[in-house]
Amino acid sequence: MNNEVIIAKACAILDRYLVENHRNKTPERVFILSLIYQLSQPADIDTIHRLVEECFGHISSTTVYYTLQLLSDVRLVRRIELIENGPAFYEKTLEVAPHGYTVCRVCGAIKIIPLDNIRREASMQVPGGFQIDDVSLIIKGTCRSCTRKRQKERPKTTKTTKKKLT
Repeated sequence: MNNEVIIAKACAILDRYLVENHRNKTPERVFILSLIYQLSQPADIDTIHRLVEECFGHISSTTVYYTLQLLSDVRLVRRIELIENGPAFYEKTLEVAPHGYTVCRVCGAIKIIPLDNIRREASMQVPGGFQIDDVSLIIKGTCRSCTRKRQKERPKTTKTTKKKLT
């Protein structure tokens, strides 16, 4: 399914939710939803706010925050905490293949990793009757680039020779 169709589907779900809950459909809400569905990676609120302002014009960070909360409540966007004591990240939820993340503890780089069979595997491990609607996997460590930098920064050790006692 192409991304425009997925965005249209997400907007229709949002419209239905707003009508059913007597909330206003605002251009800002629709724009933020569309923006998140165009991103290829999760983004934190500061990044989303900056992107919205670049494309939409001035918008308060409070509006972005409350819109993200609304979209999370509707389950069109997922809030994830990838970095301990760091910002929350947001990503689309519709028509998304199961995936996990690798997060570098040094530079904060985030990479998405596919998890094709994770729901099937997880369902075999949980008690009968439990319905899985979301699976998260976050692998934390050091990325290749940071590992290489650390190896270059290590002081070179010199071999010490043992002297014979006579």
